[in-house]
Amino acid sequence: MALEPEQPDALHFLGGLALQTGNPAPAVKLLQRSLDIAPGNAEWLANLGVALVQTGDPEKAALRLREGLKQDPDQLDALTNLGLLLGEQGRSEEASDYLGKVVHMAPGNAEALMNLGGADRGVGGGADGAAGPDGGRSHL
Repeated sequence: MALEPEQPDALHFLGGLALQTGNPAPAVKLLQRSLDIAPGNAEWLANLGVALVQTGDPEKAALRLREGLKQDPDQLDALTNLGLLLGEQGRSEEASDYLGKVVHMAPGNAEALMNLGGADRGVGGGADGAAGPDGGRSHL
């Protein structure tokens, strides 16, 4: 980083590390900087969406997740996280559409099935991403 402070892969890596260690605010800044330098990476947009949810900005998170899906409509993390986010907002039908696509793409994925089941029942998880007894939450 010291030699190339604006290297997008390094910024994305550091942003992901900040997110994983419970520091979403610096993660948002680092992930956004990586995308400013190298725009259009669906995975990076999905990660930024998760960080934005964790900083309490679900509207921007949904925008970034949708932007990532424009780049790669089959990006499983973006589909899952957008579905879960919509479910938390009480938009169960839309959530089921996204989560159903994940199940279709990964039919043996138990977490995807639990997420879809939770959305179909209108079950949302908390902002911490914890699964409840009624359904799964494997992301966000």
